[in-house]
Amino acid sequence: MAAKFRSDIDGLKGIAIIAVVLYHFFDLLKSFESSTVTTFSGGFLGVDIFLIISGFLITSGIVHKLENQSFSLSVFYKRRLLRILPPLIAVCAFCLVIGFFVLFPSVYKELSLEVINTLTFIGNYRFAHSGGYFALDTSEKLLLHTWYLCITIQFYLIYPLLILLLVKLFGLKNLPKAMCAVLALALVSSYIFSKGGQGYLLTHTRIWEMFLGGVLFFYKDTIYSLVFDKRQYLQYTAEIIGVALFLYSVFTTALSNGAAWYISTSLLTVIGTSLVILAHNEHSLLGFRPLTSIGKFSYSLYLWHWPVIIFCFDLGYSSKYIHLFSVIVLVAVFTALSYLYIEKRQVSNRLSALIYVLSMIASVFVFSQDGKNLLSPYIDPYGKKMVMLDTIKDLNYKPKIMMTLNEVPVYKLGNQNEKAHTFVVGDSHSEHYSYYLRDINKRPLYFMFMHGTIGYGPNFSGYKVKVISTHEERETFYRIYKYVLSKMSDGDKVVIGNRWDVYYTYFIREFNLKDNDESFNAFIKSLIEDLDSEIQHYPKLNFYIIGQGINTSQSIVNCLKANLQDSALRHIFKTDRCNFTKDYLGYRRDLINNAIREYAKSKDNVTFVDRNAAQALGDGKFRTRTDGGKALYYDKTHYTTPGGNMVGQYVFSQVFNSEN
Repeated sequence: MAAKFRSDIDGLKGIAIIAVVLYHFFDLLKSFESSTVTTFSGGFLGVDIFLIISGFLITSGIVHKLENQSFSLSVFYKRRLLRILPPLIAVCAFCLVIGFFVLFPSVYKELSLEVINTLTFIGNYRFAHSGGYFALDTSEKLLLHTWYLCITIQFYLIYPLLILLLVKLFGLKNLPKAMCAVLALALVSSYIFSKGGQGYLLTHTRIWEMFLGGVLFFYKDTIYSLVFDKRQYLQYTAEIIGVALFLYSVFTTALSNGAAWYISTSLLTVIGTSLVILAHNEHSLLGFRPLTSIGKFSYSLYLWHWPVIIFCFDLGYSSKYIHLFSVIVLVAVFTALSYLYIEKRQVSNRLSALIYVLSMIASVFVFSQDGKNLLSPYIDPYGKKMVMLDTIKDLNYKPKIMMTLNEVPVYKLGNQNEKAHTFVVGDSHSEHYSYYLRDINKRPLYFMFMHGTIGYGPNFSGYKVKVISTHEERETFYRIYKYVLSKMSDGDKVVIGNRWDVYYTYFIREFNLKDNDESFNAFIKSLIEDLDSEIQHYPKLNFYIIGQGINTSQSIVNCLKANLQDSALRHIFKTDRCNFTKDYLGYRRDLINNAIREYAKSKDNVTFVDRNAAQALGDGKFRTRTDGGKALYYDKTHYTTPGGNMVGQYVFSQVFNSEN
């Protein structure tokens, strides 16, 4: 008996894809323009609905054919892969072609890897090992959204084999019980491997939702007859509660505590989806025609909305209404074309296979050429590397390693024949001054930096959580910091420079806190306590704490990367939009800097240095180029070498010209 068409499922898919698209849109807007809209912060949960529905429908199809003794593994693979692959291949090819003209070479090179991983169905693992979905800069990942499709394809490949194995071991009659056992094992696996909150993209932490869909299929008739049969009011009630649970999650769920995902994050959505499926309301409110139509288009819409939006923002689109309307129209057009001419099998299998092969070959070539494309000749060399190599020829000024601990070096910069009376320490936000200190300033000083690492006291060095750095790396930082302080002489100077706001993620992840002002204030308090824990022991050393810098937007960073002043391309990319920036970090920069400033006022030997003063233009605007027109920003927070030189000159003039 063939499975009946269910309009409620298509309607539920429609709601899910709308939530996902809105979440992605505002996520990309946040990345490009640092929008603060968080209304749809839980929209990513729409993917949970797709996972459960996929498991439900696939199980239905397989079991019905097993009951009729007509199941064919080869036919199953052919049907599923021929439905899912052609549109996916088309998106990959489209991105490669358009990317040649509009992407920066570094992003184009990354795209080539994404295509290879997506078309070999392992993209979700690569993204997971690159920091996780919610920690990545989404604006430079054109195929990031395909992680879900990689999991789906992996499921399609293993699931029928699993069912056949279970049928052989336990028989078709006992398949429901066996599937319950599989679901239980998958849940345990998900719980274990998502303990650190990093399981969102991993197959073995998400596949339980597909198995749940299978279990729902096996027990739907029993539950329906016991609960819903001839009780239509209960069908409506369950359906409304199910949709309400999902919508509640969409508007209230936020992975702000370090972008951590756990089973519990998806729990309400899973319950809500299960209620809708089990209620099986043939007169469903979800059968609203426009909603079911969106549900039918959901696969193509999911595929195309993400890269189309990114390309539009790359070309200078903004949050202006006319731009937003244009984006909506473009997404709708690509979705319709994909659904009608590719998803509905209007494109031959041979053509899809040819495009697949060509896309793989092109991706390998693009990667081998380091992403070379139309924009390559226009790329500012300072945008390729944050700190340029040194140009020092005098060996007396060549940096030397004075000590190492756990392979972390402490350098001596400047004249090697003079004693250093300054210690510069921090993360990469100290590193971006290194060219200035090494090649321009040339004063003798000790210099140590560790990326994404902080350790000025027992609080942060003691946290067990891993975000960018590990507990061991922060301990190493702290040990080096304390050791160098102990070797310095009265009157010596210590310059501390970090991107302070990034360690808020460490703080809330360590204590599993929600992102709110109360947590942020507690973070600042912990930060000041750490700074003071060592400073109080050295009243005769002079400490200079560099404040929190502003954040620019990815859109401005991209604009700064290419020197298009003498090219017609400047009209396409609208390079005049990046002549200045506002601070996209917002009021939290002031909270951090005010706290450090007040702390400095309470100590005779501590000075607060506001690095943003070097860029301030007034009216909340900040410069993005040097006097010579060079880009200040390497990314949204780090300076280029010219930027580090300009800001570094200001910062260290406060240090070396100080009376302290």
